[in-house]
Amino acid sequence: MLGVEGFEVSLQLIGPAKMRQLNKQFRGRDRSTDVLSFPQQSWKKPLRVVKTTKKNTKAKNPSDQSLGDIVISLADAQSNAKRIGQPLDREFAFLLIHGMLHLCGHDHHEPTEERLMREQQRQLLAGLNQTKFGKKPVWHGMVRQARIYS
Repeated sequence: MLGVEGFEVSLQLIGPAKMRQLNKQFRGRDRSTDVLSFPQQSWKKPLRVVKTTKKNTKAKNPSDQSLGDIVISLADAQSNAKRIGQPLDREFAFLLIHGMLHLCGHDHHEPTEERLMREQQRQLLAGLNQTKFGKKPVWHGMVRQARIYS
């Protein structure tokens, strides 16, 4: 939906101790967090959800280029899910989308950026909320069992 089909994305699932270390090293925050993104591309403007079958013309998608890295702390994701009252699978899907949007140039430091990013998240989640074969959302079963290690 973002038109970046040919790019490679690295995804790591880690514990809160390692996430705290990364968050401190790269963001100067001495605490764990749920998701971090490390873009490898820069965009003049953030890529947006493509509503038609056309590809996003802003994204050149050579198959040998990395879009970037996404790191998710399953412990923090599980804590978020419990606090919000939603399945871990759905929270994981949200964090993956959030990370992907950062890789595609989005941010949420300014109110206008945050509004755009939230709208893009909503559209992408709506796509994943569609049911496959009329039964369960696409995100169902993304995380089968979470064994949390620190």
